[in-house]
Amino acid sequence: MKAIDILLVVVAQKLKKRIDEIPLSRAIKDLVGKSTLQNEILGDLQQEFASAPEKGEEFSLEELGSALGSGFNGSLGNHSTVLVSRLVGGKMPGGFNAPPIKGYLAKTWGLGPSSSDGVLLLATTLEPPKRLASEVEAKAWPRWCCLCLRSAIRNLSDFPRCCRRWWRRRRRCSGSDQQ
Repeated sequence: MKAIDILLVVVAQKLKKRIDEIPLSRAIKDLVGKSTLQNEILGDLQQEFASAPEKGEEFSLEELGSALGSGFNGSLGNHSTVLVSRLVGGKMPGGFNAPPIKGYLAKTWGLGPSSSDGVLLLATTLEPPKRLASEVEAKAWPRWCCLCLRSAIRNLSDFPRCCRRWWRRRRRCSGSDQQ
């Protein structure tokens, strides 16, 4: 996971958009307009990263992501951990919390802990509209997220390995999404 990934999720969350709707060439102040929302985003970034640059709202997101990346250890910080916890606690069925979700992602999709965190973080921008009713429904939900991610990411090598594998299998099976 890179700093730019977390930056995009933080901005997308505040603007209530998908990550593919956030242009990397624009600055936070250009995307937001309102200074209160801009300040909220900058506060979240300061909470997430050890060193946020001065006047970060004036950098393009690409430049800001690079600046935030220095010293970034690749794991979820305070703010992103809260986002994932809210997603799991508010939208997943009872008993299907973070450890079972990560176990499912590891077993079915071949993801390690860091990749699972990345998928869950990205999923915070694709939350289901209401709490998923069952574990079966919750296990089907990452497939939908992968379809949305596939449309957002143009370079297949940047696409999470689990989604790449599922996407290729889906295309080979003429639209069937069976495992």
